[in-house]
Amino acid sequence: LVKKGNHYRLNEYNVHRIFLATSLIACKLLDDRQKPLKLFAMVGGISPTELCALEKVCLETLEYDLYVNPAVYALYERRLRASVRPQNSLEMLRRRRSRKFGN
Repeated sequence: LVKKGNHYRLNEYNVHRIFLATSLIACKLLDDRQKPLKLFAMVGGISPTELCALEKVCLETLEYDLYVNPAVYALYERRLRASVRPQNSLEMLRRRRSRKFGN
């Protein structure tokens, strides 16, 4: 989306809105039964009207081309998985519990 619409800048103030709109688009593309737009808007903390407008802007920016090359998908999936590191999260949780309960 950012590559195709080079006039858009992702920042801490709009990234959740873009994520919400693109998640809505993905759900509409992949799910047979759609969730209500109002639900997405409520979860995202924005109005249904704003979400509808964001969806339209995202689709127009992508020129309604929702195809993702499998190699590109795999690249981003690897990057995302590498950034999550579940072992570290689990270890942090264990440390917090041990400090809290004095173990």
